[in-house]
Amino acid sequence: MNICTALPWPEVDSIARQVAGALEVAHGVGIIHRDIKGENLHVETRRDGRLHVRLLDFGLAKMARRLRPDGVADSDIVRTRTGQIMGSPPCMAPEQVLAMDVDGRSDLYSFGIVLFECLAGSLPFDAATAYEMLRMHVHAPPPRPASRPGGKWVPAEVEDAVLALLQKRPSQRPQTAVDFLALWDAGAPAGRRAWEAWTPP
Repeated sequence: MNICTALPWPEVDSIARQVAGALEVAHGVGIIHRDIKGENLHVETRRDGRLHVRLLDFGLAKMARRLRPDGVADSDIVRTRTGQIMGSPPCMAPEQVLAMDVDGRSDLYSFGIVLFECLAGSLPFDAATAYEMLRMHVHAPPPRPASRPGGKWVPAEVEDAVLALLQKRPSQRPQTAVDFLALWDAGAPAGRRAWEAWTPP
């Protein structure tokens, strides 16, 4: 999915729920995607008019749990080799940029970048180089979607759910996709009302 402009609320809501559901399943079996981005979402409209979203390209995925022969997990964290950066610069979590341990919360950060782009029609961080983009993931506070021309209609309740995903420290983000969906559910009625009342300039 190439996001060239802000999407209508019903599409964003459907994408958010389906991707969160896919991440819940993947993380539940110990798989960390590590490359969540718009291009890795396949979105199609079915005959009944509903969107169907598939999460693609698990080429960078890793098992989050290393299992002993008895099936018990030794670790719930993926460790990358020292100095190795994995992912796509526009959507990388700060801990990925720093080649630190990653887990499901890293995918949630990247998911937050995608949702921001769906709502605002642009990435939260605008940089001339990949290096500057990575630096901003680590240090720059994300803007609110409503600060962008395409996202002026987005209410605070929806912004807060997305910005929770974009916290720099994994411990400050929703800890699971289910936790995120609770925030999204709380903001969704305001999102629907704001979209229905919005008159584009």
